[in-house]
Amino acid sequence: MLKTIPDQGDPHGKRAVRWAGILACCRRMVLAVLLTTLMCASIGGNVIWAEEETAIETDNGGPLISQLARTESADYVNELIRTRVEADMEEGKYLENGLSLVFMIEGAGISDDPIQRLNALCVVVRLNEAGEPVIVYENNESTSIPDHPKETYETMDCATVMDGCYDLYTDNRLDCGVLALERRGMIRVLRFNSKTIKGNRGYVEDADGIQIHVRKERRNTVDDTRKPYSRGCLMVGVGMEEFCAFMNKTLGVEKRIFDAYPYFEPGVDRDQLAGQLILDRSLAVDYLQALYGEIGTQKLLNDGEAEEQPME
Repeated sequence: MLKTIPDQGDPHGKRAVRWAGILACCRRMVLAVLLTTLMCASIGGNVIWAEEETAIETDNGGPLISQLARTESADYVNELIRTRVEADMEEGKYLENGLSLVFMIEGAGISDDPIQRLNALCVVVRLNEAGEPVIVYENNESTSIPDHPKETYETMDCATVMDGCYDLYTDNRLDCGVLALERRGMIRVLRFNSKTIKGNRGYVEDADGIQIHVRKERRNTVDDTRKPYSRGCLMVGVGMEEFCAFMNKTLGVEKRIFDAYPYFEPGVDRDQLAGQLILDRSLAVDYLQALYGEIGTQKLLNDGEAEEQPME
């Protein structure tokens, strides 16, 4: 026999109130999580950097997964980053000493139009407070190609840095601090218009004075006669704010954004090792062939292997 329960004055109404309170609490918790996520990662245009050195969360999981690589290049980009980071962690050369690994991956940027210089993805990796390697900065509007790679500007033929790994040092350029590739003539470059060697096949030699800096405005000088942004230097992003974010994350500092990144003082913080650059153009073969031709492209990707002297 079923036992009946006396009427207690709308108990379902009280339950409804309790459930409404629980749902409201859940909504507040979800909102808090969303706000926390927005505070951890600042995303503007085509540049991403973490306000704290924490892992950038992604849909496909893992702190070493690029968010800005072109879809068709993502697998290669992520594998390159993973293998280089693992190798460095085993050697204990850069990351474990508070330095950065800076990847410049041509062919993973937003545009492979040969008239543009927006075909490279720049990724910076550092260790977080827990000692884990994480991506702290990305930009897919970068380039490792000079404005006029096979031409001469103001009597100087433009150099293209060969694929490979290079130490990075703090340096100065005009009105701001930048990063310089290895000093003292240790940079392998491809040139085309030497005063002593004529022709258009290109030749490889050692150089110095090549830096990583920025375009201050969104324009290319590829198709005009204005002063080029690059005669051989690598460029990260567009505009000083983005470049300052790159510098902050690469150096592991949090300086306020200035109109120009502050100078590095000689003997104090200039010429200090900042990390290693990994320059890889394996994804950009068609782009390179449009700019350098087949032989020039082979030399760029193979450190000048089977180099031929240009014909007179």
